[in-house]
Amino acid sequence: MQTGRIGSRGTLRSKAITCGLALGLLATGACQTESGKALEGGAVNILITDAPTDHLQAVQITLTEISLVGDGSESVTLFSGRETFDLLALRDTSEIFAMAEAVPPGHYRALRLTLADRGIELFETDDVARYSPELPANNTFTVGFHPSYQVRSQGSQVLEIDFDLDRSIQWNESGPPIFRPIIEIRPIEEVVDGKLTRLQGYIEGVDIDGQTLSLCRLRRPLAWRSDQKVHGPLHDSSDDRLGSLEFQPIDSVANRARENDIDTYHPGRRCLEVNLSSHTSFFDSDGSPLFLDSIEVDSPATVIGRVRPSQQGELGMLGAFVAVGELTDFSHQRGWAISEVSQGDDFLMESVLEPDDLVIQLFPSTQLFERSGWPISPDAVQPGTPVSATGVIFYAPHRVPVMAAAFLVVDLADPGQRPLHGQIDSAESNQRPGECPLTLDLDGFRTGVTPEPNARMTRIESSHGTAEPVRLADLQPGERVEIYGEPGETAEACYRADTILTFPIDSLDSDR
Repeated sequence: MQTGRIGSRGTLRSKAITCGLALGLLATGACQTESGKALEGGAVNILITDAPTDHLQAVQITLTEISLVGDGSESVTLFSGRETFDLLALRDTSEIFAMAEAVPPGHYRALRLTLADRGIELFETDDVARYSPELPANNTFTVGFHPSYQVRSQGSQVLEIDFDLDRSIQWNESGPPIFRPIIEIRPIEEVVDGKLTRLQGYIEGVDIDGQTLSLCRLRRPLAWRSDQKVHGPLHDSSDDRLGSLEFQPIDSVANRARENDIDTYHPGRRCLEVNLSSHTSFFDSDGSPLFLDSIEVDSPATVIGRVRPSQQGELGMLGAFVAVGELTDFSHQRGWAISEVSQGDDFLMESVLEPDDLVIQLFPSTQLFERSGWPISPDAVQPGTPVSATGVIFYAPHRVPVMAAAFLVVDLADPGQRPLHGQIDSAESNQRPGECPLTLDLDGFRTGVTPEPNARMTRIESSHGTAEPVRLADLQPGERVEIYGEPGETAEACYRADTILTFPIDSLDSDR
């Protein structure tokens, strides 16, 4: 067995970034000198993910800017450019979207997302109908923090943007659908926060003794592939050049430095150190297990794990799964389990993408997770359970195709949850024991509701594109609401709400 460090290379960085090109950073000296040393400010990394929906085949979103908004009118740009990606491809994992350095320290009240014209396109399951929902003025959504979000003066922080598509799209019988910003901005403070994250790039260093690898030239294939598929290549853009990496020789100059890349904060200019453990699984492009000492430097790879913020150093990752090979070497299938896991460690899956059923073959090294990112056992796979599998498919005449599964995600959420629609009749945060703190008027019927301890409560103004976290004491009689949760154990018990969406009284007409 080999030991020691193999082919280690440093992080790819621009050697000179002037203050005038610092992408709109606040005037606090948060830029870099000629030597590349940050004068002041921390790093903020943006992850994007999605809650699943079975009503659509694809949801194309084109983002042009992401900014942190301060207490006044000032803002800090974390991303500026043009990125189109399919949100539904991010239903099981998150993906790094932007990595901004030298963000001025301080408190910020909101995150602002700016979309392109026709920045949301919906494709139904028959792949025929295509909609572009109405967007608010300036194509901008503002999602508030409660409490405010603090950027530290050093270290690396993470924000996860979680779109809730099922609840964000309001379908109209007489017009185009409306997109309401049901978006959760989740600060990742600990390594166990948030969902699993998927990274794709090239392995530039393997340390067998230290059980780490360095993943560099990170790519956003969901973005550039989706954009090229729907709209064709966007020439002279940073992603057009980065997207072409896959078709260039590994040792080409364009792959190595890219000093002239116009997108200073593109993840492609970074490396991440991935910490490994005895539980990390390694798979080759033919579906066979690997060992760490057999991984070659400069190999393309996909790593799935949890990002690791740091108060002092750079962003890192705890790797759960490493697949060595191009993204196209592995198949990604989603559908439903139609059998339990057998004694032979396989089960039958009805795939959404394949015309026939698939046999999903599990191995001791196959990683199984629920969609929230927690590891589970094969017992969680039951008939009717939604599953997503990653691996290599083997076809044979007159036989059911078999996938050698390297990674499996099982969705244990209740797919039949439907909201309560109505208006707030009364809200009392200091109710007496046995009383429901919230009473709804559902077309003349009164229903009591109690929020769960970690319930998400959000006030939405669709016409303004804003979403602000609220507390029970902020709810007002007459506001329209959508409430998700479960009925109480008896007819008299309060409905238990895990999500409460409220709409101000003056927005009732504009949202309809």
